[in-house]
Amino acid sequence: MWHKKSTYIIGLLTVLLIGISLFVYIIMVPYTNYHNELDTIESTIIEQEGLKNVQSFEKYNGSEVYYIIQTKAKVYVYNQDLERVYRRNITRLAFDEVEGLFNKEDYESIKEELGYENEKLCYVYTLYTSSTVEYRYYNLESGQLMKMYSLKRN
Repeated sequence: MWHKKSTYIIGLLTVLLIGISLFVYIIMVPYTNYHNELDTIESTIIEQEGLKNVQSFEKYNGSEVYYIIQTKAKVYVYNQDLERVYRRNITRLAFDEVEGLFNKEDYESIKEELGYENEKLCYVYTLYTSSTVEYRYYNLESGQLMKMYSLKRN
């Protein structure tokens, strides 16, 4: 009787250990590597430009991959090769104007990020309802709608 229980417990512990190992290998290692790569890219750009007071760093996956860094005074955009493609003083961000263009209560959730489309810095809003996902791109300086599309949700 004791032999059957100990075999069962050892087998269960072995399966549990294998499950945890697979989780770490399949999920955590790529996740950690991805964030380490982003940290390295951010550090490289900050060092390259001699930036201070960095407020945000974002990876933007649009038609191409861009890295966007915002300081108190400027916004910088870098392409995948870490070449600067855009730098602008922040004189006027049209965030308040853009926020007033849609009713927040009409959406289940709203995701907002900085983007870079058609060689222009923009706000990208992902707006979720129960039946659709809308993507809206607003010019960062003027607040004008650049493009919008809507997809049905399942």
